Amino acid sequence: MAAVMRTLLGEKGDWLVSRICGEGYSLGEIVGPGASKRRKLKAARDLREFLDLLCEFWNLSTRR
Repeated sequence: MAAVMRTLLGEKGDWLVSRICGEGYSLGEIVGPGASKRRKLKAARDLREFLDLLCEFWNLSTRR
């Protein structure tokens, strides 16, 4: 399963999803203390895109 995630999401996506969903880190912890709002929003947008990819892979997505 981990190999499939890494292939589907890439190294960055696998790392981000694993930290947030698997290990319980917050986005604030991921981007670092004192990070700009833009950097936090970028991390949130990236996470959403990676989770959307996983949902499509597992046939859980609903297209709007």
